[in-house]
Amino acid sequence: MAQDGKPVDPETRAHIVALMRAGMGRNAIAREVGLAGSTITTIARAEGHTFERTDSEVAVRARQIDMAKERQELAQMFLLRAREALEDMDAPTELGHWSSAGEHGGAQYDTVILDAPTVADRRNLMTIAGIAIQRAADLTRASDGGGVEDGISIITSLANALNSVADAALTNVDPTAVDAPELPDDPDDD
Repeated sequence: MAQDGKPVDPETRAHIVALMRAGMGRNAIAREVGLAGSTITTIARAEGHTFERTDSEVAVRARQIDMAKERQELAQMFLLRAREALEDMDAPTELGHWSSAGEHGGAQYDTVILDAPTVADRRNLMTIAGIAIQRAADLTRASDGGGVEDGISIITSLANALNSVADAALTNVDPTAVDAPELPDDPDDD
């Protein structure tokens, strides 16, 4: 019976039994179906099921494994984003701005293609990559499984090497050649 003294409907009861058999704990089942823990315990006893600590430990361990897998997937996504940001550091970049000298007196958007991003954009891309790599390392560390220390060491070494390369690249770039180029004059401006 539910807290209000009414019997639990057969569909809800079947759902509760299925959750118990799947290894879900009493309190988690109670939250999911919106009934009191004592009601879940009563149904469990009637079904010959007990919520022993070993059952809960299995459910907790399964949840930990699921969460570790999710952290690994997120770490991979962060590393992919880091790779994309680093690849964008060498990709052609389109710069644009609005000018007030449009063909019909209105504003127009002018663009120019650069061989590589500006120094500021490279710095931003390196920051994005560094943050993504650090988050991947944090997630890997949180998984706390076998080989994690090796993974952290590799990722940390990679992050340090990337930062060194970026610092060297940024200090050796001629800012006048990359930063804010002049856009070609519009022939209609004369």
